[in-house]
This record gives sequence, structure tokens and C-alpha cells, in this order.
Amino acid sequence: MGCCASVQGAQEPEPDPTTPVNLDKAILVDEDFNSVVHTRLRRLQELDLETKVPFILIELTGEGHGEGEIEVTGKDEYGVYEAIENFFLGQWECEKLDPGDDSDETKIPFCKAQYRWPGFAVGGEDGLNNLGKKTMEIIDFMCGTLSWTLAVVNGGNVCENRDVRE
Repeated sequence: MGCCASVQGAQEPEPDPTTPVNLDKAILVDEDFNSVVHTRLRRLQELDLETKVPFILIELTGEGHGEGEIEVTGKDEYGVYEAIENFFLGQWECEKLDPGDDSDETKIPFCKAQYRWPGFAVGGEDGLNNLGKKTMEIIDFMCGTLSWTLAVVNGGNVCENRDVRE
């Protein structure tokens, strides 16, 4: 009663071949798929306007000495994006990159703000790096300076040779 599953003779909706559950391998991002993804992102932005609690995700990635990247996503509340940008550009000497947006003409955005981070440092042959120290600097800035609350910290090495650090 009240839902299509309880109606006799109701047809199951056709599965969307572009949803992650229906993909079993990477596909080329052609114009059609790009449009589908951007449409979904626009819907998510509409939903985001209804949420109440601001969360920020900051991801640091290092791929080699001097080759780091930072991605920031979440709600831009209380001027946090401007404060984070000033911190990354001023303190860490990052370079602002174009993350894309929800229009079909841009690359698929995985974040709201993106930076090239030349300060990622690797030393020795065992993967020693400054990712932990820099994570603590961001925590100090976000919690100590901006008075945000820390929810989760996570890190690890990825790729076949574990040479990409996040």
C-alpha cells in the first residue's frame, strides 16, 4: 500500500547502467557520462542546501618529493574556505588549481577547492615523509585558530608500490 512494490503488476525501474553498482570496470568519461555525473552533482548541491551541520573534508596527497595536492570539500560556512585558502597560499605556499564545477563544460569535480602543494617532502628509502606533521598543522589551524571540531583523521599509502600517500 502506498509504494510501487505493493502494487500488483508494477514494473521494476530499468537499472541505470552508469550507477556505481552497475559498473564492473572503469569507463571512458564521454560527453554523455560527463552530463549524467554533472546532473547528479547539481542534485546533490540542492540537497546540500537543506543540511544543517557544516562538515569539511581536507585531503592531503603526496606523490613524490615536492609533488603534493590538497582537496577541500564540504559546506562553506563561517568563511572557512577563504580562511583555508589564505592558510594554504600564505603558510604552505600552495598554488590554487581549478577543481571544476557542476556545469557540463568542466572536468568532473571531486572537491570544491584544489591546491598544488609543493611542500610535500619525502626522505629516505622507507617512505618517510612530512604528511603526519602537516596533518597536525591543519588540525591546529582548524581547531585552534578557527574553532572547528575534529571528527576523523585517516591516513595511508595507496597504489601498487604504496608510493602515493593520503
